[in-house]
Formats: sequence, C-alpha cells, structure tokens
Amino acid sequence: MRSVNQNSPLSKRVIIAEDNDGLRSSIVKYLRREKIDIVGVATAREFYDQAAEDSFVLAIVDIGLPQQKRHHLIKYLRKSSLMGIVVLTTHSSLYSAYNSGADYCLIKPLDMTELSFLIINYLNRIDAVTDSNTWSASWSHKKRLSLDADLNSLSPITVEKNTTHWKIVQNGCVLIDPQDNAIKLTVKEFQLMHMLAIT
Repeated sequence: MRSVNQNSPLSKRVIIAEDNDGLRSSIVKYLRREKIDIVGVATAREFYDQAAEDSFVLAIVDIGLPQQKRHHLIKYLRKSSLMGIVVLTTHSSLYSAYNSGADYCLIKPLDMTELSFLIINYLNRIDAVTDSNTWSASWSHKKRLSLDADLNSLSPITVEKNTTHWKIVQNGCVLIDPQDNAIKLTVKEFQLMHMLAIT
C-alpha cells in the first residue's frame, strides 16, 4: 500500500468528526497504523474547538453529527477553509453532500482500505503545491488565462507588462495567486479554470 510522504515540510494532520464512538475509534486506530496523523472528535462543537487549536489539511465528517444542522459543517468548511472534505454518508444523502461542498463521499458501511487510499493519495498530492510539476499561467489585463500545456516543461510562461502571474497546480486542484496564497478549488472550479485556459 502507498504511504504518506513523511519528508514533506507541510503539516498533514487529519481530523475526523464521527459521533459513533466505536466507528470513530476503529477509523482512528486503523489510520494511525497507516502512519496518518489523525485526531477524532464526536460532535460539531468539539470539531470547531479542535480546529481552532490545530491546523488540519483534511476533514472527514459524518453527515449526521449532533449539535449541528445537516450539512452546516460541510458548507462552513467549504466557505471558510482550504481543507479537503470527505463526507461519511448514506446513499440518500450522497448528492446533497456533494452539493454542500464535499470533495468526496464514502457510503457507510465504510471500506477502511478505500478510506486509507483516499486519504494517502490526497495528502501526497498536497506536495504538488511546492512541487515544480505545475501549470504556469498568466492572467492578462483581458482576463484571459493561458496555460503551459507541456507539463514536463519547467519554464514559466513569459508574462507581459501589466499582467499578473498565477499558477494552477494540477494535482490537488489549487490556484496560487501572485502573492503565493494557495486557493483550494473544487473539482468543478478546477474544470472551469481549465476550460477557460484552453479556449
């Protein structure tokens, strides 16, 4: 099985919010065996408290948490953070979870191996933010985005005067602004940026 890149300088903590004590404990135990740095909480309130104290790159959220309206935490995370969001849900709530901002949904009962692969792949893609394998892009005064189509080329696009330099990171769906702020894109947002870039 693939493993998390332990040499990355980036913090790669994961938080899971699941009110079923047995399930949460099993997930945390399993993922820690896979060398994933994970913290477990039982309620939305505990989630907010923990997130205020620590930095996390990925949240695993049960859709039916106590002390929280359905989907509220997912919407809050999507609006206010760059965290990846994995939602634990049922078939009946699948599309509403995606519509609320989930990056990925897992149907209960969980397949622990699938969850582990999903997390490890996501965490390893975060390294792409600092990797040279990015698409270099320039945002012109006409607000037209152009991408370097050759992903193997490390040379940036020449930026004209009065233009601003942007980067799109292919793996991880991240947009980096001229001040090097990373903006996490949803899959739909990334697809839209890509479509604008090639037209």
